[in-house]
Amino acid sequence: MGTDKSSVPNRLGPVKFSVGVIAGNKTVNPVLSWLIPGVNDGKVSVNRAKVIGMKDFIVMPYSHAFIMRQEAVIEQVVHFIQQGYFAR
Repeated sequence: MGTDKSSVPNRLGPVKFSVGVIAGNKTVNPVLSWLIPGVNDGKVSVNRAKVIGMKDFIVMPYSHAFIMRQEAVIEQVVHFIQQGYFAR
């Protein structure tokens, strides 16, 4: 997907719908994690996961590859869909 100015995600502009972003901050690959600036999940930095126009944002203690399988993450997704924000 890319992160430079001409990449597809950066050309889309701010989101214009209700979106919540969940980022991970744990890694299973410390070498890759070391190469990514700041807190990250081994693939994406927490700061790069943010989207202009997002309604809510939460960081959870899971790695990129397995975050979607975590019960706590699934519960946050359901909460966002039902309430419009993540549970704190």
